[in-house]
Amino acid sequence: MKGENELNIFETIDSDYDYLLQMAGDDIFINDETAAKKALINSTKVNRNADIKTISSLSELKRGDYITWDYEKWLIISEIGHKRFNYYKGIIQKCNAWDICTCIR
Repeated sequence: MKGENELNIFETIDSDYDYLLQMAGDDIFINDETAAKKALINSTKVNRNADIKTISSLSELKRGDYITWDYEKWLIISEIGHKRFNYYKGIIQKCNAWDICTCIR
């Protein structure tokens, strides 16, 4: 008999991610859009010589998109594919020269 408060490990809880985004998420702008989106950005240990981070958001992210975060430009360098659970996740790298970011698009 399944109880009312029984945990299902295969069921994602969208409200938890939404809460985390609202409390700890940063405002980002995707491709210079005027409306800010929320995203979680974390450091990664992929390459210590380059400024590389992971990003996850409910907003759609695509490889080649550029992100304005904390007044700096970042480029999504990983293939996003499809939503993971209820969010998009990828890898971003800081652009040293803004001209390089705009030329790649």
